[in-house]
Amino acid sequence: MQLGCLFVALLSSAVAHADQCTFIARAGAKVSPRSGSCSRDNQSIKNGQEVCTHEGRTISETTFRGGEPQGPGWYTDYNNQKLEVRWKGAVVDGPVRVFDKTGALECTMTVVNGKAEGVVRELWPGGKPKRAMLFKGGEASGPKLGLLEDGKVFELTCGESSFTPEDRKLCGFEGGVSTVQFVQPDGRPRAYLARYRGGQLLEEETVDEKGRPMVRKHTGDRVDVTRRFENGKTYRTYSTVKGDYDGDLKEWNEEGRLVEEARYGKGRVINRTRYYLNGKPKQELSVDPKSGVITAKEFYDTGTPKKGGTYQPCRNDRCLDYPTPDGTVREFAEDGRLERESTYAAGQLDGVRRVLHKNGKPASEEMYAKGQVRKLRCWASDGKLQLEEEYFEDGSRKSGSPAPSSEERARLCRPDT
Repeated sequence: MQLGCLFVALLSSAVAHADQCTFIARAGAKVSPRSGSCSRDNQSIKNGQEVCTHEGRTISETTFRGGEPQGPGWYTDYNNQKLEVRWKGAVVDGPVRVFDKTGALECTMTVVNGKAEGVVRELWPGGKPKRAMLFKGGEASGPKLGLLEDGKVFELTCGESSFTPEDRKLCGFEGGVSTVQFVQPDGRPRAYLARYRGGQLLEEETVDEKGRPMVRKHTGDRVDVTRRFENGKTYRTYSTVKGDYDGDLKEWNEEGRLVEEARYGKGRVINRTRYYLNGKPKQELSVDPKSGVITAKEFYDTGTPKKGGTYQPCRNDRCLDYPTPDGTVREFAEDGRLERESTYAAGQLDGVRRVLHKNGKPASEEMYAKGQVRKLRCWASDGKLQLEEEYFEDGSRKSGSPAPSSEERARLCRPDT
């Protein structure tokens, strides 16, 4: 058996072919060699140069000392690529060059004690740079660059310093601000432009999921985002820190009317106000930073209160639109009168619910326990008691007197509004 006894097939050739240089770099230039007949297969401990062939063609040359490969050599893998390496026993240690099946140089790298270190360069068949990636300890460390044959950029991640000659100007290491227009890997246009200075990403111009213009300005971990309608008017502005909303958020409609503004802290809403198109507040809420308890108010389009109360903490911002009541919730008529006051516990009525007549006197009062009514009293607008009932846990009445019909009960307990 030839070099196959020295290596483990890290991935199938089909997978390896998808991203050759990255795969070879992560494998430390130690990939599946093509099997063949080798000149020193009959030696128990190999010494000297070994030549392996397959169907009359040389597929590897390796020098052995004491049964281990040492020094310069080369081998052919199952993708018919030629890898020129330098052996240090069972691992590659030194410069590596990879040639495709036509003989063109495909990529170069340096492997130190079996792990890729430094720049891994991939080339177009004509020799122009295609990709460059920085590796540390056998893994890609961040900075990378992807170029078409005509020099257009399809991929770029800058580092704190230049890692390859081609990124110096693009990443703004030559002074001033560099503006880079990106394209798709196949050369098609791409709506993405970025500006860099000293390796730092300053600004991005792109589009959102609906194709609308979007600008992201970077200051350290903070990103200030402006999104616009196709007519150029601002749709939304907000900031993020490490991907989480942080700071002020505002949103407008296409006519330029403010419809929402909020303040975030570490990805969670601190307070939020939504507006009617006439400019009046529609909903206001705030979240206690320690307990997470929500205090919310709703308004009529005249600006007068409609509803207000306290609600359970939310696991995410989506539930803020439909929070679970917990505590006292008050509902008002459009003229400002209190119409109903209810007590909740974890979303269930628990305690007293009062409904008021227009004159402010009680129309009905229900006592609840864990969502079940236990007692009901109703009054006329002059204060006269109209109905009084008590109930067991299953909802059946305790009173032995004839029960009024549902229509009669509703009439006796209906508020005068």
